Amino acid sequence: MLESKQTVKQSESSQNIHAMSAGVFATIFMTIAMYAGRIFQFPHIDIFHILGNLFTTKYWMSTAMGVILHFLSGAVFSLSYVRLWQSSVGKASYFWGFVFGAIHGVLANLLLRFLLPRHPRPAQTWDSSNSLVYIFTHLVFGVFVVIFYQNDATKFMEPDDAKPE
Repeated sequence: MLESKQTVKQSESSQNIHAMSAGVFATIFMTIAMYAGRIFQFPHIDIFHILGNLFTTKYWMSTAMGVILHFLSGAVFSLSYVRLWQSSVGKASYFWGFVFGAIHGVLANLLLRFLLPRHPRPAQTWDSSNSLVYIFTHLVFGVFVVIFYQNDATKFMEPDDAKPE
């Protein structure tokens, strides 16, 4: 009996790692989309400094704090997407990744629009063009969560010799 509880706990733990690693990888693609938008003349969204400036004005420390918070948020939100799918709210499909990404983007955008004017050290101003880019990048996040979750993102972290033949 004890062994089966440990197996269930270990299985749940590996599922959490799987979901959170999918979020980290999805955050990489979201961030690339966020910063690459400048190539196409879209507004720059400096999410690292928006988050990091909540804690410090030192540029490099703010960058480091922002990166850590951004990727932790990606892992946690990905875990919440997966938990919703496991509880039968949608499923791990491109459609539902898109839907969750859209909802996530709209809610996060509303939160930023409310909080940025009250930010102790604002990193940038926010307007409707920023909002569109921000929502789009969350759509990217939602779809990439699905891609990496379906393909077990933890496999991307294993050394080549650890992969089964």
